Amino acid sequence: MKYKGELAIAFSAVLFAVNSILVKIISTDFSGSFISLLRFIIGIILGYFFLRFSHVPIKVYDKKSWTLRGFFGALWMITMYVSISMTSSGRATLLSNTYPIFVAIFGFLFFKESISIFSISSLVLCICGASFILWDGSHYAKLGDAIALISGITGGLAIIYLKKGSAVDHPIIIYLSTCIFGLILFPFTLNEWENLTFQSFLLIALNSTIAFIAQAFMTYGYKYTTAVKGSIISYFGIPLTLVFSYFFVGEVFKPKFFAGIILILAGLFLTIFNARDIKSTFKNKNISSRQ
Repeated sequence: MKYKGELAIAFSAVLFAVNSILVKIISTDFSGSFISLLRFIIGIILGYFFLRFSHVPIKVYDKKSWTLRGFFGALWMITMYVSISMTSSGRATLLSNTYPIFVAIFGFLFFKESISIFSISSLVLCICGASFILWDGSHYAKLGDAIALISGITGGLAIIYLKKGSAVDHPIIIYLSTCIFGLILFPFTLNEWENLTFQSFLLIALNSTIAFIAQAFMTYGYKYTTAVKGSIISYFGIPLTLVFSYFFVGEVFKPKFFAGIILILAGLFLTIFNARDIKSTFKNKNISSRQ
């Protein structure tokens, strides 16, 4: 129970990795904007029935955080899906997941949130690992990279307001804010509806359901951990997405890729097993040995 927040976010990272690969596959027939729109529509339907069957009142308590989470969250998801359709799924996921940097920066500048030495060290390791993977000698579309980086910036703001809203609002209520704001894509994707087949709809529906579950676990996890720590744990999704990309999409990686994975996993380990937990573990062992 002590690590339920961290475990929930780690599980969401696995689901988001699967989600990224499915988006890449679907994007051969549809734009990232259209895939995002259907995700938002299905998310609203799933969220509504979940709340009804769970007898959770559809009510927003922190309206400011709910609104800002919805706005920045929709931008985050839209730009990520668009970037995945324009460049490799692994690279887009990597750049989009730079958001922990912006969580720390925005949290410190605007919300006076503290940053521990362990979180700083973890951020440095994760950033170095991401840099190794980013500059591995491969060539990708620059516009797709830029959009993915914008996704990271908006994601940083979205996570901050997700963290604030999760203190009083239900995770699904918060997720619905993103889906509602995302409906703005509807008039821009009208020409793609005629290309939607039953088979492609089922694939997009599966992708949207996975994203819904991942988002719910992520929002739940942030209720029990800090924004910076949770963001760093979510970095686990980067190497996982890259591995999935290799096996299912056929992306090729350079030797620097493996060095990047080691650094990122080291940052995750340092975040989860920080000095306080290690000290507590040794203390408990000493007590047990005396007894």
